[in-house]
Amino acid sequence: MPKYRLTPAISLARNYNTVGVSEAPTYNAAVVKVGGYTLVRSIINGSAVFPMDDLFEIIAQGGNAQTTISLEVDGQAIASSPIYLLKGASARAMTNNAQADTPISWPQPSKIVVFPAFDYSEQILVNSYTGAMQDFAFTDADSGRREVYSRVDPVFSLPMTFFREFGGGERQLIVSTGGTTGAVKSARLTVVVNPCDSGSFVRWRDATGLMRYFLWHPTERVDDVSEDETFETLSEKLTPERHRTITATTTHTLHSGLVDRELFDLCASILSGREVQLYDARRKVWIDAYVEDGDISRTNACMQDCVVELSIKHLTL
Repeated sequence: MPKYRLTPAISLARNYNTVGVSEAPTYNAAVVKVGGYTLVRSIINGSAVFPMDDLFEIIAQGGNAQTTISLEVDGQAIASSPIYLLKGASARAMTNNAQADTPISWPQPSKIVVFPAFDYSEQILVNSYTGAMQDFAFTDADSGRREVYSRVDPVFSLPMTFFREFGGGERQLIVSTGGTTGAVKSARLTVVVNPCDSGSFVRWRDATGLMRYFLWHPTERVDDVSEDETFETLSEKLTPERHRTITATTTHTLHSGLVDRELFDLCASILSGREVQLYDARRKVWIDAYVEDGDISRTNACMQDCVVELSIKHLTL
């Protein structure tokens, strides 16, 4: 029987994802099936490798996706596994969080900030996925308050109602799976509860594919109108017509304030983030934005301010 290698249960949506078989000199063809797609590759010199990055990107285009992946050799089923694709994910080492009280470090930061004054759900990833319905328990280590949710996928949107009664300050959240019948796996996550409702609330999808939120302190706003392009065409009467493309933008300078290194790294991830949006509290809508610039020069200081410039394109004529 050939050796085989399947992708992790929680897969990355890009960078060096492969499925392969080896030491199969008497076999001819290998087949990989995932997300409704079938890939066939000849076994040459006892091995075959399937680069999966492009296919994973296609499957995850609509968002985080759960499916199964299977491997066949010459029509014989070799292996199958549940798989969960994270939209926009990049290659990072996966950390085993099976031991109690270990920090959730992949892809979830070991510390997050939640803002209960806003109506949203903070995304965390529990590093356990079986492809079946399972219970996720969230327990506040100080008060003992516990809530259990049943989920199929490992990406969990934690409602802010869980934190509203705590006021402000730092909490320890114990995340566990397995229920009472299976082997319980737990991990500890530090949560900073910030009850403030004043500032610029921004969300973005970081390199792990999860949505991040942070309430920034705005210090400057600059409105600008630029002429991007000038060109001429001929009218129906064959007379020259001059056209200009003009863009109006507003650029906001945002500060994280003095934060520790873990939160600084979380804030700095916006520079490589996708789907960046600024919340308009008056209209209660998210507005598309893009990162213009930022100061993320990390130092040895315990506390540091992360500064970014966020621009919103209002009008193009």
